[in-house]
Order: sequence, then C-alpha cells, then structure tokens
Amino acid sequence: MEAHDVATALSGLRELRLSRATTAGEAAAAFPKLAPFNGGGVFVGCFSGRSPWERHPTGDELLHVLEGAVEVTVVAANGPVHATVPAGSIFVVPRGLWHRQFPRPTVTLLNATPQPTEISFADDPATEAMHVELCALNHIGIRVRELARSVEFYGRLGFEQLWYSDQHHVAGLRNGTGIELNLIVNSDDDAGGKNILMDVAPKYPGYTHASFRVASVEDTVRTLKGTGIEITEGPVHLGGEIAVFIRDPDGNVIELAQILAGP
Repeated sequence: MEAHDVATALSGLRELRLSRATTAGEAAAAFPKLAPFNGGGVFVGCFSGRSPWERHPTGDELLHVLEGAVEVTVVAANGPVHATVPAGSIFVVPRGLWHRQFPRPTVTLLNATPQPTEISFADDPATEAMHVELCALNHIGIRVRELARSVEFYGRLGFEQLWYSDQHHVAGLRNGTGIELNLIVNSDDDAGGKNILMDVAPKYPGYTHASFRVASVEDTVRTLKGTGIEITEGPVHLGGEIAVFIRDPDGNVIELAQILAGP
C-alpha cells in the first residue's frame, strides 16, 4: 500500500491523439496504471479525439476530470444519454453499458476502470454486439418412422435410450461422451425411400446431415462393417478431415469424421 502522486504521474506523459490507427500499446503508454483497483486499475492520462465505444461487463467505471472537459455518451436501455463533464467533476458509467468519450478539445482524466474492457468501432455497438450466447450443442433432433429399429441402429453407434415422452412422441438417447439425440417418432411419409433434402432434384433448405468426430476412420470403417452398417460414401477427404457417410433406417445422413493433423 502506498500513496500515488497524480501530478508526478502526469508530468512525464504526452497527449494521446486518438484515431482508428491508435494501437493498444500506444493507449496503454499514454494511460499508465497507478494502482490496481477492484479487479481493474486506476489510470491517468490526457487525450484528444473521440474514443471508440467501450464497455465493462464486470463493474462500474469512475471518470474524474482533472483538466479540460469531456462529453460522455452512454447507450442506456431507453436510448443514448449525453453528459458534459467539466474539470473537477466525476462521472460514473454503469456496468455493462456501451459508452464513449469526446474531449472538448482535450481532457486529462483519472479513471478507475474494471477489466475486461470490450471495444467496438461500430456506429451502433449495441446492435453490433447483440447476439444470443450459445453455450453448447444440446441435442440433435431426428425424425423417424419406427422407434424400435431406430433405437437398435443408433445403439450400434453407441447410443442408449434414456427416456420417452408419450405426449410428444420423442425418445432421448445419449452416448458415452454425452452426445444427445432426440428421436421424433412422427414420420408419416417415407418419400419413396428417398431423403428429400439429399436425393431429389429440388434442393430444399434445411439441415442435410449430422457430423460426429471419430478418433480413427480406419477403425470406424472396420466397426461399421462388423455391425452391418452400410457406408454410403467415403472415405473422402474434406478440408482437414477424412470422413465416411452412412444413413439410418429412415435415410437420415450421418457423417463420421476424423480430424487430420496439420501439415
């Protein structure tokens, strides 16, 4: 623990003239960390030019204007909020909100900033960053005609039935590595034995196949032949993998792929 002289820290610094060409290293040199604080740090520096959008998902940011003035824009839930912060004033940016600063014309700041910091050069960062955060693949849903034959087939691929919903006509299967399938038992047309996404002339949009990784295609081919599962295509090289294709009793396409080592 020690005291930090802000004036001394500022005395050796040059004004940072922000632009799209400004590097992270240049910004860090112009705003050195005085001390760690709440998982982030306390920084001081002087800059001109409008900053990019930024936000801090883990905590609020404190801005203390030492000299000059800065216009702060914060993208709140009900629209942008603009505030001009003169020398001697502070401004608190709430956690997780996009904001940027525009000095008038230069500003010297002391700021307590949490980490990490997200940066955006978009005109509207809220729209650019808006997306659903996907954590993992939950399961693959496969429509089938007959439950028993499908459970038997996928059993040869290592899947075991765990449950069945009479209300929804769905069976849940899982293999030893945690991959889950939902067999949806409501197919009422076999399309003459054809897969309408793969075997007919019109090319409809949709999911054409499921792909599973295997450790060795050579071993997989041997096992498929031993269990009586026909290989409909392959082995074929596709980018950085080698794969074989099979079909379940309803013609649904399954890829079994080995990822190859790099050159």
